[in-house]
Amino acid sequence: MHWRAILAQAVRVGGMPRQQHVAYLGGITKADAAKNVERRVEFWDTATTKLDEVKLASAERRKVEAALAARVPRPSREERARCHRAQLRAQ
Repeated sequence: MHWRAILAQAVRVGGMPRQQHVAYLGGITKADAAKNVERRVEFWDTATTKLDEVKLASAERRKVEAALAARVPRPSREERARCHRAQLRAQ
């Protein structure tokens, strides 16, 4: 199963409620979210960059990040450092 994180906002079009696409934040498989630290780091790096571009209010951003973290655990500093070292060795 592939999860996609899409940021949308509620708008009214012709008096009817609609979802308006704001940004694609990233995607990851369920298996990678659970077990693959490198993929989680990539997911969070992409999502963070996109959220920076959207410039949400801090309270809204915290809500979005909490919703993402409920599905894709945020990598720890140690996990990030390990991935960075592995990338440097691969180069």
